[in-house]
Amino acid sequence: SAKGVVELEEWMSDVPIVLLVICTALMPAIGEELMFRGFLMGTMKEKYRPAVSIAVTAVIFAAYHMSVLRFFTVGVIGLAFTIAAFRSDSIFVSMTMHFLNNLTAVMISYLKDDIDTGSLEDSFEALMNYPAAAVLILLAAILAAFAGYVLTGKKHE
Repeated sequence: SAKGVVELEEWMSDVPIVLLVICTALMPAIGEELMFRGFLMGTMKEKYRPAVSIAVTAVIFAAYHMSVLRFFTVGVIGLAFTIAAFRSDSIFVSMTMHFLNNLTAVMISYLKDDIDTGSLEDSFEALMNYPAAAVLILLAAILAAFAGYVLTGKKHE
């Protein structure tokens, strides 16, 4: 809900960024990837065709996030994570993608009050004043490398 988002943003403004990254980016990426891409998809791919395993895992991942409004977007992201894990045969790839997705959301929320929203150019310039932006750009480059690996990686039969 909108009220919940406001309350969450108020809470986030009082929490050190390192703690936010650990609690809202790193831990969910590890836990959810172990649960969905590790256990659920790992179990399903032994019994069902790949397309069924991937689709069901993505849908359950979206439902787990308990938001009707975000069901489609979380489902698409979950689908990307699931395909990446399946094609690479490693949840490390999807775990990294998940962490980067969550980290981006944390950084945007954490820095939003300091970023001038007057224009995109001003916002980008303000964001670049933060050392965290350099880390974010580096992580985005790593994500792009993983995406390249997944797209050209081994194919399952």
